[in-house]
Amino acid sequence: MSTIPPVLKPITSYIRRAEELDRDTSRPESVLVAYFCRSYAMELGIPLVQASRDQGATAFLNALIQQLEAAKKGLPAFTQEEGQTLMTEFAHAVFARADEEDRAGLADKGTARTFYAAANFYDALAQFGDLAPEPLQKKKYAKWKAAEILKAVKEGRDPAPGGFGEETAKVVTPRSAEAKESKDSEPAPFKPPNLDRQPTLEDLIPVAPGAEAGPPLGAPVRVPPPAAAAAAP
Repeated sequence: MSTIPPVLKPITSYIRRAEELDRDTSRPESVLVAYFCRSYAMELGIPLVQASRDQGATAFLNALIQQLEAAKKGLPAFTQEEGQTLMTEFAHAVFARADEEDRAGLADKGTARTFYAAANFYDALAQFGDLAPEPLQKKKYAKWKAAEILKAVKEGRDPAPGGFGEETAKVVTPRSAEAKESKDSEPAPFKPPNLDRQPTLEDLIPVAPGAEAGPPLGAPVRVPPPAAAAAAP
């Protein structure tokens, strides 16, 4: 796991999602989504480095750019539209997994992490342009739901299934009760869709705000020198 300089803390979530997906490179969607997560982290990181002029952050970001260039050579050819579609479908699949678990009355910290991961993937869609209404709505819901579940767990109560004010039917069967007990004793780690192995999620990290895209991929990060001091009158 890479050590991220404090200046680049806002990109941590996206680097962690990419590292989780690196655990399985046998399927194209995992490799591509990891690439897009790092690409979005790069876009967020460039203005942070330029504003701070931190040498450690600059070195980290340049290494990230080199990593992206190396990864791109091994990726299958894809258009911008194809990449956006794949990333959107991946985010929807992760969101659906958390939502189904929540509406079944089985939500726990693991469910909150899955919602949070889905929100990260929706965030990364910003590199393709403004989010469409559905991804934008699901991103907001996922962040809200993750916070609500964690709040309930912290307060020692069962998280309320579904959205605010929704009437969600909850049928408790021996199987669902057993699943709930199993989840309480050993929360399941987040598993991206279509993966054979389960990566482990890190603890939740505040979601990074949006940022403008940086220079083209592969361009070195150039930190502007401090402004020259004004001449004395």
